[in-house]
Amino acid sequence: MGLLARGGGEEDEERGEVSIAGMGEMGGGPPSETEYVLDEWSEQDRRILQERMETLGVPHRWEGATVVVASADDAWTERVMDQVEADLDDVEAEMAAGTVGYDLTEWDDDRCKQLMDFLEVEGIAYQLDENELFVDAMHEERTDELVTVVLDPLAVVLPADGGIDVMSEMFVSADRLARDPSDHAGRNALSGAVAQGVVQGAPYGMDAAWWKGVMSQAQAVVATMETAGGDDDDVSALARALRDHLRPFI
Repeated sequence: MGLLARGGGEEDEERGEVSIAGMGEMGGGPPSETEYVLDEWSEQDRRILQERMETLGVPHRWEGATVVVASADDAWTERVMDQVEADLDDVEAEMAAGTVGYDLTEWDDDRCKQLMDFLEVEGIAYQLDENELFVDAMHEERTDELVTVVLDPLAVVLPADGGIDVMSEMFVSADRLARDPSDHAGRNALSGAVAQGVVQGAPYGMDAAWWKGVMSQAQAVVATMETAGGDDDDVSALARALRDHLRPFI
């Protein structure tokens, strides 16, 4: 039983080859079938193909990443697949025009969510395609800064905007946690203030190096809170130190 591969230009190589197997016996016996092995297509691409085949009424069934059709429907099936590939190529071309892509393949879920939260705070629209995130080219510089912040929170000092309010929120939530480390509202408030502080950078008129120290302390409190089985006494002590550090400036 032979195996045929359909390939083409660069676009085909990027999406992956289509393998055809199971041509069946010639002559009598049950109708022969063709298997299109699409394991190198993305799940989203296969879903689009499935929806198109169902809409057009192409008889088929799926076996994992393989679509099986009657050999008599080969030409019909391949026309549909060609149409889907062409449509997907058009979408990719539109996304690439005037946009910048960021490969998030090696990012964990927490970092991906943090970057998207930052983009939403900044009002920067984005699109996701599998493990790649796209933003308009006009936002490339700002997005680069946010990416750096996610990967190394203390590496970049971002422009100040409302930093005094963030600092006040840190002080109030740290004071609450110093008194009651299990205070749920205080925990949420501090986590939110830390996230906002990373985005906004040092408050106006405050020394950048000093602010990095504050952020480091605040992040230590949050990390201790989020650690499974984190000790309340440690949370209280770290929160108290943060509060005392901020007190002269509030």
